[in-house]
Amino acid sequence: MTVTADIDQFTLILQPTSLEFDFDDWEKWKAQNLINAFLDKSGLELLFGLVEEADGGILKNYTRGYTFFDAPFYFRIAYHPIYVNMGISVYFSAYAWSEYRKKYEEYFNKLLHLHTFFQLINSNDYSFRLSRIDMAVDFKNEGVDIAKIYRSLESGRTEVRYNHE
Repeated sequence: MTVTADIDQFTLILQPTSLEFDFDDWEKWKAQNLINAFLDKSGLELLFGLVEEADGGILKNYTRGYTFFDAPFYFRIAYHPIYVNMGISVYFSAYAWSEYRKKYEEYFNKLLHLHTFFQLINSNDYSFRLSRIDMAVDFKNEGVDIAKIYRSLESGRTEVRYNHE
């Protein structure tokens, strides 16, 4: 039996490191500047083309959103023009994260994992945190008894290890 663990989907929240701007500036230019800084550092637009305004599917409670034109995956960057404290939400579906990693590794000839992605997007303009991360565990081969694996984990006979080469 083969077990693989990976990231299914995740959401980042970007927050400005300085709040020394006028209230109206958040919508006028500040949020967009932070989004542009993130896009530049991540190389997303280099790999997938320019983002454009999303015509729907914006994350809950956010009213302005961006995505990649004709992308086969769900990816959104969103913010609320009034509520600075909500920050900027960056959502990667499992497919979006997989395609991004694949294209990044082909283009830059470097492996990309979540921790190296965090190093890549690090900025003095914003801080970031994981708001949500869902893990996926795939069991390959037939005859897998999930209940048996669970009991083995509970009893300590089996342990899970993560290797981030």
